[in-house]
Amino acid sequence: MGPPKADKALREAVAMGCDSGVLISNKAFAGSDTWATSYVLAAAIRKLGGDGGSPVDMVICGERATDGDTGQVGPGIASFLDLPVATYISKVERIDGGAFRFHRLVEDGYEVLEAAAPCVLTVVKEIADPRLPTLRGKLRAKAEAIPVWGPDDLGVETAKIGLEGSPTRVVRIFKPKVARECMKLVAKDEQSLHEAVTKLVAFLQDRQLV
Repeated sequence: MGPPKADKALREAVAMGCDSGVLISNKAFAGSDTWATSYVLAAAIRKLGGDGGSPVDMVICGERATDGDTGQVGPGIASFLDLPVATYISKVERIDGGAFRFHRLVEDGYEVLEAAAPCVLTVVKEIADPRLPTLRGKLRAKAEAIPVWGPDDLGVETAKIGLEGSPTRVVRIFKPKVARECMKLVAKDEQSLHEAVTKLVAFLQDRQLV
C-alpha cells in the first residue's frame, strides 16, 4: 500500500523470487493512519484469498515502519482478519502441516511459540538474509504486470479510509530535549577527594541507591 512509485519495490521483490505483487494505491488512501491502513490491507488479503474469501496460511509483516515506528499495522491486520498474531518473530523453526513453531525476540532472550494456520506474524531483521535478485528475476520483474487496486476493487467503505477514516492524527514530530541537572565534583587533592566521596555517598543514600 503506497504511492505509484511503490511499484518499484514490488518489482524488486519479484526479481528476488516472489511470484507476483499487487499495489494498493489511490488518492483516497492518502493520510491513512495505522488503523485505516490495517483495514485496507486486511481487505486486500481477503481479496487475494479468492472469491470465497478463503484464508491465507500466513501473513508476514515487518516489525514496524521506518517513519511512524509504531508497530501497529501487523496486529491491526490480525484484528480485522480475526486471526492470531505473533510479534517480533526472529525465526520460523518448523512448519508442520497447519502448525507453525516460532522464536520470538524478547528483552532477555527468545520465546518459543506455536500457532495454527492461518496466522499473522511481524518479523524482526534477523528473520532472514534477503537473496540477491538474479538476472532472470530482473527480466521477469520488468515484464511483470503489477495490478493496482483502489477502494472499488477492495470494496472498502470510504468513511474508513484516508484522513476521514483515521481516528488519529500526526500533529507534530520532534525529538524531545532531555534536560539533566548535574553536579560536577572535581578532586584536585586528597582533601577535595574525601569531600567528593562524602557528597557522592550522601547523594546515593538520599535516593536509597546504597
